[in-house]
Amino acid sequence: MVEIKKKDRYSESINATEKDVLYLYKAEIADRLISVLNKKIFNKEKKLIDDLRGVLAESQKAKCNYSRRNTALPFFIIYNDDGVGVQVREIILSKCGADTTPSEVDDANQEIWDIVKKYDPMHINLIPKLQKVLKDYMRKYL
Repeated sequence: MVEIKKKDRYSESINATEKDVLYLYKAEIADRLISVLNKKIFNKEKKLIDDLRGVLAESQKAKCNYSRRNTALPFFIIYNDDGVGVQVREIILSKCGADTTPSEVDDANQEIWDIVKKYDPMHINLIPKLQKVLKDYMRKYL
């Protein structure tokens, strides 16, 4: 098990750096967007899916102990000091207010936004799909 120093952790109890969490977060968003796009593929979207798969591949840069669960909506789990898995989504939501996202997540969202914007400069087709994926991801449980 890789031990991340407490001062370098995203959250004290989570054995991962901010970079690790963001690599996995972006991979989850990319994975969810690919899932949406696969339902209706146009030529532009095939290229976008390839770019998003590159974001997914970046998840391998994470140095923390994590695993990926393949369900209808795949997700990543990061392990804490006791070996208990916590979903990346829950780690991020634990740092949010009621209707806010942490600034580092906003930066990660911007990276994905920039990729999608290349294929939808008028923000007509693909950007709304990304916005829905982000909204659904950040929605807290009722």
